[in-house]
Amino acid sequence: MTQRLDLRLREVFYAIRSQVHIDVGSDHGNLIRELLFAKRIDRGIAIENKWRPFENSKANLLGCNAEVRFGEGLGCTSPNEADSVSICGMGGKNIVKILEDHPQNVPETLVIQPNKMIERVREWALNNNYFLRNETIVAGPRNYTVLSFTKSPFAKSSSTKSPSESDPAYDGIDKQSAVLFGPHLLKGKSPVLLQQLLLERTYFERLPFRSPHATWRLEKIRQTLREVWQYD
Repeated sequence: MTQRLDLRLREVFYAIRSQVHIDVGSDHGNLIRELLFAKRIDRGIAIENKWRPFENSKANLLGCNAEVRFGEGLGCTSPNEADSVSICGMGGKNIVKILEDHPQNVPETLVIQPNKMIERVREWALNNNYFLRNETIVAGPRNYTVLSFTKSPFAKSSSTKSPSESDPAYDGIDKQSAVLFGPHLLKGKSPVLLQQLLLERTYFERLPFRSPHATWRLEKIRQTLREVWQYD
């Protein structure tokens, strides 16, 4: 099982269990295929905006209870059509754009794997009533973070936005640091995140010149290392 998936997508695979699942940017459709074979989903919808991956997904998912659609993000889906969606292998800025372009089509459960600017996704979730239920880091030559969100119970029953502070994942922790580095990872004192922050700290400290943003990020890393791991 999951033999077609790399370590990154295996983590995404284990975060998904629903009736109808959408995978945006399906590439070869392997994630949908493995989810169906494992009976973690009943039906899959693979979405691609490039012809070659679209054709690859169609061939790979032939005979499966899945549909392959050609389109941009969630624009080729409908409200309440699916229970969950995965968006993987893109930058956080592009992922947020996909979610914001068609907010009425965003399902209640999201599994997101951003390649960079992860904080943009966490900020979007805070501003749109999605609770961060879990986050994990897949360690390797390049680390990948997998985020799992569900729509807040308040948002499901009300048209009024609940305050961003309502997500319990951020309780009892510096919110700015948590948005940057992950509240669950910080509370769990993730050893992979620790090594990542130590390497990033060393990189910034060795820069002959630091931009204001780099200086600010370095200070946040130092603060987080002190407060969470008691590193000076």
